[in-house]
Amino acid sequence: MILYFPLHFLLLSIIVLGSLALGLKIFSPLTSHLSLPPIALPAGLSLGLALTGLAVLALGQMGLIYPGSLWAIILLLGFSVFWNRRQILDLLKNFSLKNFSLPFKVIVGLALFLLVASAYRPETFFDALVYHLGLPGVFLNEHHTLPAFNHFFLPMPLLQEMLVTLGLGTGGEAVAKMLAVVLGLIAPLTLYIWGKELRDAKTGELAALLFLTTPIIFRNICRLSTEPALAGPLLLGLYFAFKEKVGTDTTFFKKVVSVPTFYSGLFMGIAFSFKYFAGLWCLTLFLFLLFRFIFHKSYLLPTTYYLLSFITGGFAAALPWLLRNLVALGDPLYPYITLALGRHYHPEGWASFQWEAQHWHPGPRVISDIMVILKGSFWDFTGTYFIGPSYLLLLPLALYGILKARSASHLPSTIYYLLSFTGLNWLIGLAVTHYLRYLSPLLAPLALLNSYGVSLFLQQDEQKAATITKGKIFLKTLIVFFLVYHIGWLLQGFRRSTDQKVIFGLISRQDFLRQKFGYYHQAIEWINNNTPQDARILLLGETRPYRFRRRLVYATVHDRHPLADWIEKASDPVELSKKFETEKITHLFHHTAEEARIWGYPMFKLSPRGGGLWEEFRKSYLKKIAINESVAIYKVQGYN
Repeated sequence: MILYFPLHFLLLSIIVLGSLALGLKIFSPLTSHLSLPPIALPAGLSLGLALTGLAVLALGQMGLIYPGSLWAIILLLGFSVFWNRRQILDLLKNFSLKNFSLPFKVIVGLALFLLVASAYRPETFFDALVYHLGLPGVFLNEHHTLPAFNHFFLPMPLLQEMLVTLGLGTGGEAVAKMLAVVLGLIAPLTLYIWGKELRDAKTGELAALLFLTTPIIFRNICRLSTEPALAGPLLLGLYFAFKEKVGTDTTFFKKVVSVPTFYSGLFMGIAFSFKYFAGLWCLTLFLFLLFRFIFHKSYLLPTTYYLLSFITGGFAAALPWLLRNLVALGDPLYPYITLALGRHYHPEGWASFQWEAQHWHPGPRVISDIMVILKGSFWDFTGTYFIGPSYLLLLPLALYGILKARSASHLPSTIYYLLSFTGLNWLIGLAVTHYLRYLSPLLAPLALLNSYGVSLFLQQDEQKAATITKGKIFLKTLIVFFLVYHIGWLLQGFRRSTDQKVIFGLISRQDFLRQKFGYYHQAIEWINNNTPQDARILLLGETRPYRFRRRLVYATVHDRHPLADWIEKASDPVELSKKFETEKITHLFHHTAEEARIWGYPMFKLSPRGGGLWEEFRKSYLKKIAINESVAIYKVQGYN
């Protein structure tokens, strides 16, 4: 409950500030500033948290995910905070509360309170239980992070999950979720700094508020989806990409790397480390930089040098994830190269994932692309889709302000680049998927463009004074309405009394979970309380490993269940029993209600022979020891 917040906040501060100190060690030597610029805060956080995540990955690849090793990382981060305390304090002076407006402080304060409160609500979101918390739970039980070809999510880039593993293994679920909150706050922080640099503090504040309070962003920060975390390094990659001066200057030979483009590549590589989907934006930014250098008639050698700096930075961040898959699976981008070669072990599962991930809206493509944006803006109120109306309704006014500034030659080149990149990637993204959650990181540069354009609109010259004044009043009213509307959505997620009670300790976590999951959670409690510590549980009909405190064998809905392969390869029940013994399976957890819900996925399809063999095995080797209306638990007999 939230009464433990002081202790959790202390642990969180050590992780975050220690990571910041590490990140600044990378950032400081490459910057030409005598004192660190404000952008060093989000840049240092992103770099440092990536390093901390890689430290957890290194432990996992060596099979050393234990409480002691995780606390050793915390200890080292604590030393890092102490050693670099002056540098951290000097940097944080740029962000004194007196520098922010009262509305900004009130809205951000409310958002932070709700985000912290959400960390004390036991997680129930399906994707988090399977993936974002589920995998860290598996890593803590198995003590390693080795990828496997027959688990859909294990070979994915898992930077956020590494940090969640650190939080979960030291401070529990609340600290793990607050680390995801910190990752989600890097993008609003970057928006504030970039908006302030481009125009003024109000521009930065509006951009940060628009993005942070967007329903699809705020809701997905609360439930640990990776997209809000991915938006931070994406923005930083764009920030540094557009900082590089281009032309025919040859003094670049005096430098080891082109610092801005190296940083740009580094942050895009970090974005890739959160999710493969970010690779699309890495590629488009590379092509965008290439076009930009050609357009400005830069010499061939400088252009090559700049682009190699970008590639070097990108590979430096992404290489650990590529090597992890290359060594274990022979495919650095598993499953993509394997699929291209026609060697994927379960193409039906991949096809089901593709269908699910694309979420195509019905109708002709151009019309369906428009409809999915309208749907996400006005009437689909789910966390998967709902952006809210603010972006779409502010955009025409923002573009008007930008075009007016362009005609007066007052527009910085960064806005051209940002507008082109954002528009292009929305078009490409909608051609790839209609799953708006996947595209939601692109709302970050769009929030900056909206805020910048609105700022220009509000500062027009007082020609046609009456018309301009009415337009400004209307726009200010619209902005206030959108922010109030967003605040309503922030509060809406905490309207349920049971959520409020568990957050403040009025009901226990276990009682809350029993109310939410009923017989399913009771069965998990039975497993955790009544099986030996060295038990290994086979999950059937259940894909959510989170909250099991035993080693598991299970499959996601996009995998072929290992049990199905064991059955088809066995000649008789005796041979299948030997396979259970080899795998050290002691119990079977059969969630019949969930099995019926996910039956359409091709994860446990048996031949007639296999079905008969399985029935024989169940009768001879499985003893039912616990049962309720949703779950049956069996003990494996014959060898243990």
